[in-house]
Amino acid sequence: MSNNLPRRDVLKAAAAVAAGSLFAPNLSAQDADGPEEWGGWFAAAEGNKHMPVVSVSRHGEEVDIQLDVRHPQGAAHHISNVRIYDENRIEIATAEFHPTSSTPRATLTLRIPEGRTLYAVSNCNKHGLWYRKFEV
Repeated sequence: MSNNLPRRDVLKAAAAVAAGSLFAPNLSAQDADGPEEWGGWFAAAEGNKHMPVVSVSRHGEEVDIQLDVRHPQGAAHHISNVRIYDENRIEIATAEFHPTSSTPRATLTLRIPEGRTLYAVSNCNKHGLWYRKFEV
């Protein structure tokens, strides 16, 4: 009987791990197209005032990334920043905004190889993080 106890414990542990993987969030960048699919970053339909609008223009090795968030600014409700992340969720640039500034806009110039996938993530002080996936 003592030989079955460790095996039973191993089987219970394996079943718990398998069941847990069914409920674990998928943090794969390839699957980041849904409304809440990438670890707390939200996506929404075009026109959502929280979503950063991104325009990219390349000049040799440098890329100009123009950011525009069509969100009203005020002390009580505002976009505080937009951060740029690579496909591994490593922050590579930030544009900060003052709560009483007009519409949050910025242009960031970065050296990024062509064909990379990036994410612009805006931070609303009331509604959290909103992302847009884009290519450079």
